[in-house]
Amino acid sequence: MDFIYYSNIIESDNIKISSVAPIVENKFYSGIKDLVYPSLVKIDGNQFMYIRVYNEYKDKEKKKEQHIRYKIENMTNFIKDDNYLLHLGKASHNLYMFNAEDKKVYGIGGQHCSPKFENYEEEVNKNTIILPGIFLYGYNEVFNHYKPNKYYANGLHLFEYNDNNLYVVNDKLPVISGIHPGRNDRHYGPYVEGTEGIGLTVFDSITSIVFNHTINKYFLFQRANIGLGIRGIQYTTSNDLKNWSEFKLCNFNNVNVNGFYSPNMFKLSNINSYICIIPYNKLKNSNTSDENGSFLIYFSKDLHNWYYIDKFCDHKLDETFITNPLEYEDKYYIYKTDIHGYIYCYSLPKYRISYVESLRSDLQSTMTINYEQEGSIYINCKVENLGYIKIIINYKDKTTKVVDDIIGPIDNTIQLTTNNIPIMLNNVECITIKFFKSNIYLIGTLA
Repeated sequence: MDFIYYSNIIESDNIKISSVAPIVENKFYSGIKDLVYPSLVKIDGNQFMYIRVYNEYKDKEKKKEQHIRYKIENMTNFIKDDNYLLHLGKASHNLYMFNAEDKKVYGIGGQHCSPKFENYEEEVNKNTIILPGIFLYGYNEVFNHYKPNKYYANGLHLFEYNDNNLYVVNDKLPVISGIHPGRNDRHYGPYVEGTEGIGLTVFDSITSIVFNHTINKYFLFQRANIGLGIRGIQYTTSNDLKNWSEFKLCNFNNVNVNGFYSPNMFKLSNINSYICIIPYNKLKNSNTSDENGSFLIYFSKDLHNWYYIDKFCDHKLDETFITNPLEYEDKYYIYKTDIHGYIYCYSLPKYRISYVESLRSDLQSTMTINYEQEGSIYINCKVENLGYIKIIINYKDKTTKVVDDIIGPIDNTIQLTTNNIPIMLNNVECITIKFFKSNIYLIGTLA
């Protein structure tokens, strides 16, 4: 089945698409500050949340970025695993953990050089690197991948998890460097209109990885620092997690959006579309963002073109860290962390992230949508008392089929029928839906 979004609607009257309001299941105080960049991994049947923390010491030499993990019990409770503590070296602070298609657990993380080490001023004069179109001040080891930088990691490294440890793979080389082809970044490069891609990708937010089963490739998403305060999302693809294609910039249909903090793309079972719930802060001026922002919901068919749906929830600038959902029984569970030490657990009803509703509840609504799936057709809906849904199937040969009316009250997934006989669809051109006092969440075939 799939969601309905505006790009799929041919014509409509009296409709709008809204997001389902999440429920806060738990607000857990960990007692640990700076809980940022969470990621979810399943290991030996247990669900874990990995989180980066930054321990503060008076002695600057003892400052260390660390990776900790919590075991998630019953989807809403969090138990710290005191047997796991990773001092981040090459992984830097943006380590992202994920379950791969080969059933193994991997981590990917790292950054490029940054002028945030103590003796930067002393080093800048003798270690200036000049490449065509790139002006980078920092250590001269920044492009020597065999020499780890004192502070950051020269790019994204791939790690394989085994027995609570991470082992760097790919001959200890980054799988993606800061000068990866196709990049759309201007860090350490001049900010001039029309000069995209002449800076370095610094990987200064967490990664997001999705496997596309249609083309059997991993999609890796990273923030693109396009200009001063202008942040987009770029992606690259791979068959093996080691060799990656050129970066391409994601296309978000509301083009005025330019304040994405980090990617968060994912795929849900039995849903055709890809989804992202992504933190966004509106640009306040050329260098800073507003204090408050929102998590925005987008859907995509191909992981390149993304269509805006609605707002998931608001957030403050220090609460922009969110996970992909966990699916359990009849709910989705989504987790958010912040720098004050809180872990939030949100839930949504399964299969219900967005829905089509009426602009005016006292009038009938109509929409005609493109439809390409074949086989039995189902609809996930909520129809109030005295409400209804009327559906007409329009075939490519210009014939039509009237579906049995759906009369409320109903709140479920039901199979569409004609004269109580299930409908098997093929060669469909479009579907016309008329509804009153109803919400439509999903329509399509079941996997």
